[in-house]
Amino acid sequence: MLIDVHGNFYAPRNNMPGGQALNQAYLDASRSVGITHIVGKVMGTWGDRSSTYVPSLEDMQYGNGFMLEVMHRNPGFVFGYAFINPALEHLAVEELVACVNQGMIGMKLGASVRCTSPLVEPLIEKCIDLSIPVLHHILQRRRGEYENVALSDAADLAELARRFPEARFIQAHIAGGGDWAFGIRAAAGSANVFLDLSGSGCDAGMVEYALEAVGEDRLLFGTDLTLDTGVARLETLGFLGADLEKIRFRNALRVFEGRLK
Repeated sequence: MLIDVHGNFYAPRNNMPGGQALNQAYLDASRSVGITHIVGKVMGTWGDRSSTYVPSLEDMQYGNGFMLEVMHRNPGFVFGYAFINPALEHLAVEELVACVNQGMIGMKLGASVRCTSPLVEPLIEKCIDLSIPVLHHILQRRRGEYENVALSDAADLAELARRFPEARFIQAHIAGGGDWAFGIRAAAGSANVFLDLSGSGCDAGMVEYALEAVGEDRLLFGTDLTLDTGVARLETLGFLGADLEKIRFRNALRVFEGRLK
């Protein structure tokens, strides 16, 4: 088994170069490198009708609806995260429950508010009730604020994880750019934060640092937008003597509590 915990798909209406043509290319490439399970998400219209990180209710539901279609067309291969905008408050919780009831197995927490905001708390409580993990896109280290988005950094996610020790969090893309060492260190003290290996950055020492900081029991294979770098990091971990079965699939099976078969 090789479980990709961080996949991306694009609905017919989207704002991504290449758009929906990327979906089949990603599925084909994933099969070619031996990926057996993908847990993916659709982030609304990816900025076509509303902000990528702050989607409208309509776009959030549109993207999740398409993710369900991809799952149904690829049973046993593609699984889904519900992409949720916490600023929508009770409507966000309702959408999460509806998506899980239709077969989704995790939540992609949108960046419409800082993850330490009280608006996030009902969603995390619901994820605990449903026993599903939370994937969150973070900056490695936040410096100031950004227009139309409330991006969190790894320290924010670590604070949220400390407040909700029963929840399981996946810190997205250790190589997403920026101060990756800060991001890894921030996660190290939170046993319920797992790191996915995705991201386009290829700095020397990154994989070694992650393995030393959090250990092989909290690393997850993921690709995000760059499948090749995730595969390369997995191979590097093999050279370092890490237990690749854990990183390829056993850790993910724990995080998703048997929902991947």
